[in-house]
Amino acid sequence: MLTVFLRSRANDEAAVDDLFQETMLVAWKRLDDCDLSRPFGPWLRGIAHRLVMAHYRRQNRLPLALPDEVLELVDKHFENIQAQPGDTWDDKVAALHECLEALPENHRAVVQGRYLEDEPTKSVAERLGISLETCKKRLQSEKPNLLAFVLKENVWRNYRGKQREYVAEVRVKGGAVETVMLDLHDFKCVSDNAAPKDWKQVDQLAICAKYEIRSRKPGVKPKVIAANPWQGPKHAFKRLEWQLKD
Repeated sequence: MLTVFLRSRANDEAAVDDLFQETMLVAWKRLDDCDLSRPFGPWLRGIAHRLVMAHYRRQNRLPLALPDEVLELVDKHFENIQAQPGDTWDDKVAALHECLEALPENHRAVVQGRYLEDEPTKSVAERLGISLETCKKRLQSEKPNLLAFVLKENVWRNYRGKQREYVAEVRVKGGAVETVMLDLHDFKCVSDNAAPKDWKQVDQLAICAKYEIRSRKPGVKPKVIAANPWQGPKHAFKRLEWQLKD
């Protein structure tokens, strides 16, 4: 639910991921400030809201402006969830312990030492007999790798209409063979967010680890998609297949 809340305040998927992690870290450090007799969700979302506003201030941008009725609907949805079991402190702690138990032993020892016992990272590394760099890597959350799939219409056949550019941002783990299946509705036009209408209009397909959408307005910075550093083994493109539906 925290991700849903953040997406209602920010429309940059990479920023949402970063804000999610930052919110959880701040909440962990401020657990003593949390009133355990009250629902956990509103307290966590309060932290997230302040971090979202700080994020926009750093970028010298205005926050995402959604209609009041949309925000009210989102808030009402959260209130309905709060009325159900599962939002108590004990529930959250139990879920946290389940996540810790699911980690590999070498990662779990690092996380427990650093966050549960508040041990300095350098001390954790020395106690476990690993390098500081290895310790830091084990503390990093395993973000999915992002790829930008780009379609361009009417590049060579402009007599059919103006050129249009569509982008789909896809998350892949890396390190294993993965199949990515995309349909037209997965792509959004960079100018108006509309989906392409027909594959027949497509002249170019590109797969990018980083892609910039440049604005025609002077002074506007390009929007960067899939800019996170690649994690895991280097990826390799294996096969492209088009499937026509009856």
